[in-house]
Amino acid sequence: MLRAGCFASQKDATHELFAFIDRYYNTRRLHSSLNYNSPFLFESEIALAN
Repeated sequence: MLRAGCFASQKDATHELFAFIDRYYNTRRLHSSLNYNSPFLFESEIALAN
């Protein structure tokens, strides 16, 4: 985790980066292959259609 604006180790920084990508970025960014929807919105629309 961050301490005084720095990560304790490179391993911590790598872990936090991948956690951010998995939890935030990939779930909210728009994907052209999903007709410019977020994965969450795309999956919600599929669930409502079924």
